[in-house]
Amino acid sequence: MTARERYKTDPEYREKIQKKNRERYQNNKAYRESNKKKLQERRECPEYVCKENAQKAEYRVRPSSKARHNLRAAKRRGALRDNIELTPEQAESMLDVYNTAQALNEAARGAGVIGGAGSRRGKYSFAVDHIRPLQPEYVIFNGVKQRPYIGLHAPWNMQIIDALDNLSKLNRA
Repeated sequence: MTARERYKTDPEYREKIQKKNRERYQNNKAYRESNKKKLQERRECPEYVCKENAQKAEYRVRPSSKARHNLRAAKRRGALRDNIELTPEQAESMLDVYNTAQALNEAARGAGVIGGAGSRRGKYSFAVDHIRPLQPEYVIFNGVKQRPYIGLHAPWNMQIIDALDNLSKLNRA
């Protein structure tokens, strides 16, 4: 039994873990309170600020966490289900598609196109769409309910389109 399963099923184990977490939080809080001045001085230290800025710059060039999350979720739904092997270049191009959609959404949000007061467009303006849907609608063929085809989660089956168009398209090609 894994720790996660044990946490879900064993109330005594769950209480033990929760107690340990509460103690850890209280210890951290007590440390911060007792060393408030020391921590403030460290934050104002030029070496510390330089190191922190370098970490922030490194973080900015990494793919956004939302894009990585979308890619992982889509892989679970698509490519892993179909067991297709992608080359590193293909996987990189898929991540680029998600990063591009994220960048377009951020640019639209910055320009005030989406997310403003009274906006009816919602949170996103652009979305990654699968040309052949991963889960197309069922059709009845010879009295059997089946899916006519299944699209792959692969770079050649992806496009960036308007989010409203993607929502209206649903599971249709």
